[in-house]
Amino acid sequence: MRANAPSDPVRRYLPLLWEREERAFAVAQNLYRAPNEIPFAVQQEQDWAVHTFLDTLFQRNPQKPKYPRYQRQAVITAVIHTILLVGNRPNLTYMMVTLFPAMYVADSQLAEALCRTLVMLYHKEALFLSPKPQIYWFEWTFQRALQTQHPQDLIVLWQMLGADDPITRQAAHCALQWLRTVHATAHLLFGLHYVKDHALRMNLVNMLEEIAEPQVLITLARLHRETAETDWPLSRRIARAVHTIAQQNAAPNPLTLLRPADPPASFADLLQPAIAVNTAVTEASRTELLRSAGEPSNRKRGL
Repeated sequence: MRANAPSDPVRRYLPLLWEREERAFAVAQNLYRAPNEIPFAVQQEQDWAVHTFLDTLFQRNPQKPKYPRYQRQAVITAVIHTILLVGNRPNLTYMMVTLFPAMYVADSQLAEALCRTLVMLYHKEALFLSPKPQIYWFEWTFQRALQTQHPQDLIVLWQMLGADDPITRQAAHCALQWLRTVHATAHLLFGLHYVKDHALRMNLVNMLEEIAEPQVLITLARLHRETAETDWPLSRRIARAVHTIAQQNAAPNPLTLLRPADPPASFADLLQPAIAVNTAVTEASRTELLRSAGEPSNRKRGL
């Protein structure tokens, strides 16, 4: 799962941030490095994000915190502050760059900031007024940032799905669609256990069935038994999803052959005209057999 895959670069580079300025700058550049998939340069946006991050970090923590957990918390706070600064005047390219650390770092406060930022962008209609390439790569970055966060840290997302504000619900549904990947099955399973809304749970089961990841079968089978008495329609839907996922991931029987590797000699006759089997048939008979429909036969010519 993507949520557990990336190592935490913050923990590795914490001792270097409060040393020489050159090392701190190198650590910040590594934190805001662009993925190789992005096809255009974002050097200007990266420079702004790096300087804003470092300024925020050292203004709030001029001295190195004593314990590593406080050092890490200071870094996460500076990352969130940089994201919120762009959110006040939304520019999707700058916002995309400020989300780069969230693709490598998992944190509960960072996960909540991601969801709140998406709601803010929806309120300001930034996702609808920007050019399509910016929207695509922002969504690409945001999707991977969500998948990097631990499932239990995205409780705010499931709470937003039941919010009274329709724009908040719309933003949450958009984020939910970005979890429709094999890397986010752990997030969907957590949401299936956390939420209580019947329609939303049915939607999550549909998403898991579409992904068809075999690792979810055990969890779904257990949930099928647990909901058999409390929510029979959901239990029946889970059973159908389990059956579909098992069928799609069933390995073919290695002992079943679609055709023999070397067909017997008797099968060769099936590939030739029946007239070729009779050795007494003359070559003229072969010609008679293969003549065109409109051509008269030799017998008719003789008459």
